[in-house]
Amino acid sequence: MLGDTVCGGFSQPIRVGYAEQIYVIMSGEPLALYQTNNIAAAVNNNVKPGGKVGLAGLINNMRGFDGEKEVVEKFAEALGVPVIEHIPRSDLIQRAEFDGKTVIEAFPDSNQASIYKKLAEKILTQSDTYAPRILGMKEIKEIMRLCMAKTA
Repeated sequence: MLGDTVCGGFSQPIRVGYAEQIYVIMSGEPLALYQTNNIAAAVNNNVKPGGKVGLAGLINNMRGFDGEKEVVEKFAEALGVPVIEHIPRSDLIQRAEFDGKTVIEAFPDSNQASIYKKLAEKILTQSDTYAPRILGMKEIKEIMRLCMAKTA
């Protein structure tokens, strides 16, 4: 299950057993970290004792600012969940979309297509799940502050 925001229907697939692994697509921006933390809390709140559902990893859909990878890695480390992939911004996405295709269809030999294929393989072979440690806003801001200070 891919999650990008906690809404009314988010927890239902978890509760009824449709999801075993949950991946959160995020970026290193402050509100994205906050929202990812909320999703992690929702996952924890909806997992039954002894259940096999959990957070399998984070996917960094990069905005491209300096230090973003480090921010996401530090955040993931604090959460206790791995970053499965860092996906860089690419104009190939919009170009493929304009043609009504995926990047893999439109640009199969591109680096961007290679990243998506590698991500798919990781998801297909990943079996571990994690019970994340939920962070406070103060911790999230401190991670941002430390990482941003290194790139300034």
